[in-house]
Amino acid sequence: MKHSNDNNKPLITVGMPLYNADEFLVPVLESLVNQSFKNFELIISDNASTDGSAEICKSYAAKDARIKYIRQAKNIGGAPNFEYVFKAATGEYYMWAAADDIRSSNYLELNYNFLKNNPSYSASGSPNGFENWTNGRKLVDFSLEKDNEFERYMEFFQNSFQSHGLFYCLFRTQILRDSDLLELIFPGDDWLGFDWATILYLASKGKINRTKEGNIIFGVKGTSSSQNIFRLFNDSVIEYFIPFYKLSKFVVKLSEKLTAWQRLRILYALIKLNVYANVEPLYQSQKQLLYRIYCRSLKPIMKFL
Repeated sequence: MKHSNDNNKPLITVGMPLYNADEFLVPVLESLVNQSFKNFELIISDNASTDGSAEICKSYAAKDARIKYIRQAKNIGGAPNFEYVFKAATGEYYMWAAADDIRSSNYLELNYNFLKNNPSYSASGSPNGFENWTNGRKLVDFSLEKDNEFERYMEFFQNSFQSHGLFYCLFRTQILRDSDLLELIFPGDDWLGFDWATILYLASKGKINRTKEGNIIFGVKGTSSSQNIFRLFNDSVIEYFIPFYKLSKFVVKLSEKLTAWQRLRILYALIKLNVYANVEPLYQSQKQLLYRIYCRSLKPIMKFL
């Protein structure tokens, strides 16, 4: 399907920050270049990969004028690379694409059409799953469609650990570009929760839809799948005790115009989130320890029983 705008610019910019992704990059690029919606640009920022990612990207860029490949001289960090591709966008609508995520061929078309016809929505995405899920498992399809901004925040916190698909949705570029909080989302370094901060900011500006059709299947080899995710980005003493410290500061700033009671409820949600981030690594480490004890001690004995 063809789409055009008055300025002959792409209607959609897809930004792909990547690092050492040659293992899974080809099917991801295929899923993008074969979208039914054709009027988009794909900006790839290679974070100084040391594998074959550059050769793959260059070959696709040579065949498709919609693809712009940029290689960073050195690794600038994950979040700054996400910021880089966003700031390079020229489209009216924007979407981040990870280098190991595969979208259905109608993903862009479905979500562009929805946003075009629903101005009260800031973003739209399709249901998501993960590549290691078993067949028949229900895709994640929760949306943030409450009329009230505060209720959208609370709905997010109830589903925050399943919100991956909302960060990688399609949204109106100008909403984030005009944000006075953009420097808090992208302060120049990596931090735990910058993706959640982005979702919450989009939710502050409008509803976020999930389409009934289409899908995105996420890879499971990235940083976000690490069992140590809550510790990977700690760069200050306070973050060892309050892992979501920076996210909490962002949310407090974002919600300052709400009522005192609403801010108190959001603060409670943030406290629960930080407590969980402290307890979960301990739980996982104890579970791994018990499993190792079982494998070394009990399992050999059980063979003789």
